[in-house]
Amino acid sequence: MNETQLLPAVEHSREILKKFAESITGWQVKDTDIKMISVRSFSNRVKRFVISNVCVGEELNENLSDIIHEPVLAIFESNEFLVITPDKIKANKRIYFFNENEVFEIENNI
Repeated sequence: MNETQLLPAVEHSREILKKFAESITGWQVKDTDIKMISVRSFSNRVKRFVISNVCVGEELNENLSDIIHEPVLAIFESNEFLVITPDKIKANKRIYFFNENEVFEIENNI
């Protein structure tokens, strides 16, 4: 299988996550197959700016999240960059928003 091809289940899951993001935000969401974004964002949790790589399949930096060990399920582009994680408290999904001024690097799957 070509390395750039996703398994059908993975493609289906991404489509479900994309539709979830669109329904929550009301925005058109683009799936540009983002693997990682580097962000510099203010954290209300630690009351300072945090620089972090946010990678699909890895845990979100605990300074950016209220929940420790929170895996990143997908990253999408829209009016802002949308990072989708499971919400372990509500048994649902959660969206973190990063505006384009907070994102200084983007890496796509090849």
